[in-house]
Amino acid sequence: MNKDLKRILFIPDMCEEISDYLEENEDAVLIINFSEIREYKEFDSFNCLNETRINSLRLFGNVAHDYNYDALLKIQVLKELDNRSIDLAYNFLNFPNLEVLRYTWNKKCNHIASLKKIRELSLWAY
Repeated sequence: MNKDLKRILFIPDMCEEISDYLEENEDAVLIINFSEIREYKEFDSFNCLNETRINSLRLFGNVAHDYNYDALLKIQVLKELDNRSIDLAYNFLNFPNLEVLRYTWNKKCNHIASLKKIRELSLWAY
């Protein structure tokens, strides 16, 4: 955790602490580094984040495991998404408040035109 920059690294066995921190710090960034997570062999789902208020999310690293990403694909309050590493098929109707999107294009993503609040859009590999 970097309290000065308000960035918190996702650690699977710290979901409750992460949720509390993000609730208290609305401008904090949640960073998920898949290279770090692979050390947690039993971890397979981000469902522990279902009730977490995530306003800014950054995804990095190489995925070496098939995770359940459902909690990351429907974040109504999310304002900033930076995913240039992980191949996820987003339905952008699930992100009505998104203002900043940095994304490696995936043909399976839907409704990017529905992003009415978008201020910054960066697409890679379009």
